[in-house]
Amino acid sequence: FINWKEIAYTWGRVASFFAGYGDYDHRGMNDWMETCAPKAVGGNWDNVRYQEGSNGRSNCGEEFLSLYNTHQQHFKRGKHTNRADDYIGAHLPVLVATSLVVGEGAANWDNAKVQYMSGSNVEFEPGFDSFRIGYFGKGSHLEKVYDHVVATYPHRLRTERFYPIAGATWAQVLYTSPAEPGLSPGVRVNIVGRMGGSIAVNVAYGLGALRVIAIVARNDDQFFPRTAAKHVGATDKQLDALYSYDNSDSEILKELANATGVWCTDWLSIPPQAGGAVFDDAYNCPLLSNDTFFANVTNFNSTAEIRSCSGVAGVSIVM
Repeated sequence: FINWKEIAYTWGRVASFFAGYGDYDHRGMNDWMETCAPKAVGGNWDNVRYQEGSNGRSNCGEEFLSLYNTHQQHFKRGKHTNRADDYIGAHLPVLVATSLVVGEGAANWDNAKVQYMSGSNVEFEPGFDSFRIGYFGKGSHLEKVYDHVVATYPHRLRTERFYPIAGATWAQVLYTSPAEPGLSPGVRVNIVGRMGGSIAVNVAYGLGALRVIAIVARNDDQFFPRTAAKHVGATDKQLDALYSYDNSDSEILKELANATGVWCTDWLSIPPQAGGAVFDDAYNCPLLSNDTFFANVTNFNSTAEIRSCSGVAGVSIVM
C-alpha cells in the first residue's frame, strides 16, 4: 500500500512553494513571472520552458527549477508551515467532494477490516442507505451550500445524501480520500472515504459562484462512480436516477444543464504515459456555452448542446 499521509505532506511541500511559505525568494519569483508568464499564454509548459528567462543566462524552465529546488532545500517540517496543514476554506471558498460510508455501514467496515487483517475471506456489504456524498469545507461555507441545495433540489438523492465534514485540513482530505483496491485501504477518521466521481455544479453555485464550468470527459459513461455505488448496494433505479445519460431527469444531466458551460475534454482517449497530451487537450478542447462572457476563449462553442460529450447520445441540454 502507498503511504498517503506522507504523500499528502510531500504534495503540501510543493503547494507551500506556490503559496510562498517558508524561505521564499519573492523577488526571484516576481522576476520569473514578469518574464516567463506572458510567454505561456495559450500554451503548455513545453511552450515556455525553453524561452529565455529573466536573468538572461538560463531558460524559463531552468530558472523555475532553481527557484523550486532552493525553496525545497531550506523547507523544514516543524519549522515552516506546510500548506497541507491549512484548513479547507481558510483562504478561499472551496469544497472537496468524497464518498462516504457512515453509521451501520461504517461499523460493518470496522468488523470486515478486522476479519481481513486476520486472513479471513470477507464480503463487505454496507448497504446503500449508509452511502453519503461528503463535502470537506469550512463550517459556514457548508451551511450556506446545504441551504442552497435543499432549496433548489429538496427531494433528490444527492440532496438526501449530502454529508458536511467541517474542520479538516488538506492533509486529512488527501490521506483519507484515496481508497482503491491494491492501492490504499479506506481510512477510518470518523468516516470511511474514497475518491468521489460526481459533478457538483449546484454545490458550486451554493458556495457563491456566479458562473460554473463543468469539466467533463468526452464519452465518459460514469463507470467508476456507478460501479462504486453498485458495490455499496445501489439499485438499478437509484443508479439510473444518479448517473443515466438516457434519463433526462437524472441528477448528472440536471447538474450539467445548470452549468454555465461544459469544458469537454478528451482525456479518456489519452494513454497514461502520454502525460503532455492531457495538457494539450485541456488547452484546446471545446468550451460549450451560450454565455458570451466566454466568447474570446479559444474553441468557444455556443451550440449549447453536448451530444458528443460525457457519453450523452441524442440528449440536448439547454444551458
